[in-house]
Amino acid sequence: MLIAPPIPLDTIAEGLMEGYGLRATDIVFLPRGGDPDAAAYRVVDACGDVFFLKLRAAQPRAESTGIPDYLRTRMGLSSVMAPLRTMDRRISVSRHNQEWLLFPFVAGQDGFARALSAAQWRQLGQTLARLHCARLPEQWRDALPRDSFAAGRRDDVRRHHAKVLHGAMKGDAIVGDFAALWNAQREAIALAIQWAAALADRIKAMHLPLVPCHADLHAGNVIVGDDGAISIVDWDTVIMAPRERDCMFIGAGVGGVWNRREEHDWFFEGYGDTALCEDAIRYYRFQRIVTDLAEFVDIVCARNAGDADRLQAVQWMGEMFAPGNVFECALRGAAAVRCPG
Repeated sequence: MLIAPPIPLDTIAEGLMEGYGLRATDIVFLPRGGDPDAAAYRVVDACGDVFFLKLRAAQPRAESTGIPDYLRTRMGLSSVMAPLRTMDRRISVSRHNQEWLLFPFVAGQDGFARALSAAQWRQLGQTLARLHCARLPEQWRDALPRDSFAAGRRDDVRRHHAKVLHGAMKGDAIVGDFAALWNAQREAIALAIQWAAALADRIKAMHLPLVPCHADLHAGNVIVGDDGAISIVDWDTVIMAPRERDCMFIGAGVGGVWNRREEHDWFFEGYGDTALCEDAIRYYRFQRIVTDLAEFVDIVCARNAGDADRLQAVQWMGEMFAPGNVFECALRGAAAVRCPG
């Protein structure tokens, strides 16, 4: 969310006191894109301690907060960012039709703004390896959704694609710019849909082992601290899936980063010598492209979305086709094989 929601700062301070016993002396809205239904704040308490507050329109899945808590407190994975407990030991506070989650504030930048060092790449690999081998408590393991390789948003993107081709995606100037950009890249988008659909059936038939996956491991969800530590944040999409669901991000070029060979090599020095299914890597990269396209349409065409969020969605869609970004990286990884469709 790029524009602060209409919640007075005094109201936020009251909620922090009631829920966490935290006396806030300074609350600052942090404009961050990616999720128009979530707002972020930097909070300083009377002792000078700094926190990160996240307000979500939807209630988080219990496992999306419980699992990072387990990984950090029970398995000792210090790179996993978990929410702080409330005074009554809950993981979130419900206020104003929103869920509030409080975290320690990490002084640093995300992986889009600050490149990981070789040592940090190895640490990321080690953390993911332990996640993928984790024996979660039965309550979390059974609650997690299983990746079924279903069409998901592919059918939505097919409908949007047909609308654009027939000039039926209508709206204001922002929608017009978005449709024009889509039309200019129509062949690449059609190819992504084709690859994702064709590979889905192939991967499903392989019955690859399912492991706990973060499932949204792009550079924006890895915070590189000023102290050199890394923190993996935003566990909202945690799922049981083949390990390729996470590993595909290394080399995928999301946001135009994480696309260098040495980064791939450093990561797997930490992760370990594990054979991956290259078709699964290809599938997840194309499926991610399709999913992002659908979410950009949701934002651009939403009646309640602010223009800043909508314009950013248009910008991000355009960047997908830039050199070193997701389309180029996905097609490079598929260049040596024939699309099975």
